Amino acid sequence: MLPLCWAAVLLDGFDLVVLGSVLPVMLDEGAWGLTPASASVVSTVGLIGMMVGALTIGTVTDLIGRRKVLLVAVSTFSLFTLLCAVAPSVFAFGLLRFLAGLGLGGCLPTAITLTTEYARGSWRSSATTTIMTGYHVGAVLTALLGIG
Repeated sequence: MLPLCWAAVLLDGFDLVVLGSVLPVMLDEGAWGLTPASASVVSTVGLIGMMVGALTIGTVTDLIGRRKVLLVAVSTFSLFTLLCAVAPSVFAFGLLRFLAGLGLGGCLPTAITLTTEYARGSWRSSATTTIMTGYHVGAVLTALLGIG
C-alpha cells in the first residue's frame, strides 16, 4: 500500500506545483489575455477546490471506501489537469483548475489514512512521514522540469 500511496502523493505534489511553473510562460505569451490578476484568480480557485476536496473527502471515504476514493481523486486531478492543456479560455482554465483541486485536496488525506491503517504498530508515524516525502519529490520534479 505504501508505494502506491506514495506515488499518488507524488503526482499530487507534481500537479499542484505545475501551475506555478507554467503561469509565468502563459503570462509572457499573453495566453487568453491572461493578466497577473486573472492568473491569481485561477490559482486561488484551484486552492479553493483543494479546500473543498479536503473538507469533504472524509465523508465520501466513509460512504464508498478509501481505496476507491483514492483512485477517483487521482483520476480526477489527472483528467482535469490534462484538460487544462486544451482550455479555450481563462474561465475554462479556472474551472478545470477548481475541478482538479477537488481531487488534489482529497488525495493526500486519503493516502495518509490508508497508509496509517495498513502500517503496523510502531511504523505508522514513519509511514506517514514517508508518504509526505512523495509530495515534496513531486514538487521538486515539477520545478526541475520547469527549469529545463
